[in-house]
Amino acid sequence: ILLVEIVWGLRPNENYYSKVSIIRSFQHDSSCFTQGLVIHDGKIFESCGLDGQSLVRVSHHLNGSKLLETKLSSRFFAEGLVIVGDFIYVLTWKNKKMVILDVYTLKILQIKTFSTHSSEGWGLTFDGEYLIASDGSNVLNFLSIPDHHSENDFQIAKKLTVFDPTSKRRVEHINELEYVDGFIYANVWYKDYIIRIDAKTGEVTNKFDLSAIYPKRQRSREADCLNGIAFNKSDETFLLTGKFWPQFHVVSLKHGRNNELK
Repeated sequence: ILLVEIVWGLRPNENYYSKVSIIRSFQHDSSCFTQGLVIHDGKIFESCGLDGQSLVRVSHHLNGSKLLETKLSSRFFAEGLVIVGDFIYVLTWKNKKMVILDVYTLKILQIKTFSTHSSEGWGLTFDGEYLIASDGSNVLNFLSIPDHHSENDFQIAKKLTVFDPTSKRRVEHINELEYVDGFIYANVWYKDYIIRIDAKTGEVTNKFDLSAIYPKRQRSREADCLNGIAFNKSDETFLLTGKFWPQFHVVSLKHGRNNELK
């Protein structure tokens, strides 16, 4: 069921369009300060942040009901997460530690060290070779994954600067990430839009306006900013939410050349 459709005219490249279709919404635990979001094996995996409250949770993909949960050490402020094979990787904000969990049981298996351009951890995704971590700056950090049987830590293999081709300015405060077919979809801290980044060049190709899914004038005093992007390969939709938001939102994010826009 199509609820709302938006075409946003403010785009970095006027040869392209960005189109948002809001399909449906369902319950999200509003006690979660959402930092990372992934759909895997028909389930929703989510990291919730804040000191002393950080955890990793698995929820039902249709109604958001909790299936499994693991709390992290009180010294960790959980940030983005991603799943690679049988492992969940969870960044921490300022500890420079990556928490590694079993994808089936959420048992904590290892804790390894990582570094980034700003020395912080924000968002996390995977491009098939590297973990890609944001750190609140305009830089994306591509991290090599160490062997689980070794004592090696995560190393930066390369860095990518994110920039807007229209303004020629670098885009700061890159937050939660989701890699899809050569592009990285990213939240920008305290912005009600998602940007689409070319994973090879760092160029922002599209901006998707999400202000209509939970308008600021309707938000509770507790609700924080838009954060959390998960791509659903089964129907090519995206699952979105925010920090302390009461709902998940399933949306379609379409893009293409303007002469193709119907």
